[in-house]
Amino acid sequence: MNARKIPSYFQTLPWFWIAIATLFFSSLALRFWGLGRFDRPVFDEVYYVKYAKDYLTHTPFFDVHPPLGKYLIAFAIWISNLQGWIFQEQNSAFNYRWLNALTGSLIPLIVAGIAYQLSHRRSYAFIAGLLTSADGLLLVESRYALLSIYIVFFGLLGQWCFLLALNTKFILRWLYLILTGIFFGATVSVKWYGLGFLLGIYLVCINVWLIRWWQNRLEISIQPFVRKLTQLKIIALLLALAIVPAIFYCLIWIPHLQFYPNRGFWALHEKSWTFHQQLGNNAKVHPYCSPWYSWVLMIRPVAYLYETTNNSANSKIVYDVHGMGNPILWWLSAIAILFLIGTLVQKFIFHRTNDSQLWIKLYILLNYGANWLPWMLVHRCSFIYYYLGAVVFGFLAIAYWVDRCLFSNNRWWRAIAVSIIFAILWGFVYWLPIYLGLPLNDEEFHRRMWFDSWY
Repeated sequence: MNARKIPSYFQTLPWFWIAIATLFFSSLALRFWGLGRFDRPVFDEVYYVKYAKDYLTHTPFFDVHPPLGKYLIAFAIWISNLQGWIFQEQNSAFNYRWLNALTGSLIPLIVAGIAYQLSHRRSYAFIAGLLTSADGLLLVESRYALLSIYIVFFGLLGQWCFLLALNTKFILRWLYLILTGIFFGATVSVKWYGLGFLLGIYLVCINVWLIRWWQNRLEISIQPFVRKLTQLKIIALLLALAIVPAIFYCLIWIPHLQFYPNRGFWALHEKSWTFHQQLGNNAKVHPYCSPWYSWVLMIRPVAYLYETTNNSANSKIVYDVHGMGNPILWWLSAIAILFLIGTLVQKFIFHRTNDSQLWIKLYILLNYGANWLPWMLVHRCSFIYYYLGAVVFGFLAIAYWVDRCLFSNNRWWRAIAVSIIFAILWGFVYWLPIYLGLPLNDEEFHRRMWFDSWY
């Protein structure tokens, strides 16, 4: 029997772009659905929304973080209250959450863009975007007027533009380098720990120069990525990774400083630094404090909202919004990171530094470490959402292995890859009710709390 012929129009469909568009619109729908259901400030919205409104009413206040995140929330409120744009009530939570939701919807696309620039493989790009869209903590942080989503958004944009600069020439390269500096400046202007994304690129540059020296010493072929990066002039690197970020960071403070004519730029930074240094680190400070090493295993998530009601049968109904990742995705990402470390150690022991995949692995690991390991030096109360900057590179790691297995000649590896994807998607759907705050009976809620530390 002859195989059925596939119509030519079907073969010419832009499947990659259809898949990417599907990712975006599904992410958009999940973030905007019921965005104003809990119509009151949740968790740190109590502070950030108040500060944003203070900007709009020109009311002086002090905050321990840089101002960009509150500017953006204020912008969302201002846009929502423009005549002709009022879709919700004047004080609706939708008004101060919609920009976060839109921003979070774009993150899977940016991760896909980074994956493509790393590998030039559309399959890797789509898988990376798909797995990122299946994370619960990114979803929760996108649905409320919090700041972490902006740190991840701008940090990843900076990384993406840097990779684009390496793959372009002439004027476009300089444009992407300037955008790199702007976005890195923006991520630090939301919270200081956005520096992790910039530190990751510093580490990549240092290691690429070391690899270049090593390859020249052994007289082996130089990888294209190594060649492209080492061909960048020092002034270009300084512009993108130091000068523009510093200028942007200083300029973004100007509106905020208008509230403090008698207190200068450095005085505000000194006060903020003192606050962070004096903040304790135990359950007395906040019940959801968690040490940096616990984040990788997702030991202590954050409950953003918890309400109970009784239904007609007088049984308890729980409405819970938990700031936690997709456990299957997070744990498999941690394993994928360990595998990358193992393969790199093996290659360097046997001096196999001309592996075409070497720089992809280095890029993922260095950025993962730059966004996670510095937290071991921080002694103030910290929360699991500080790990978001690192875990997105864990998603790139698991997507890397899944992509390799999916196109392996061994059918068992292909089966494992498909199983991993379905397990991650199942985990996302299973825990979706506690990401969206959907009603669960008491038994269904406790069934999703696998460990006592999750409560």
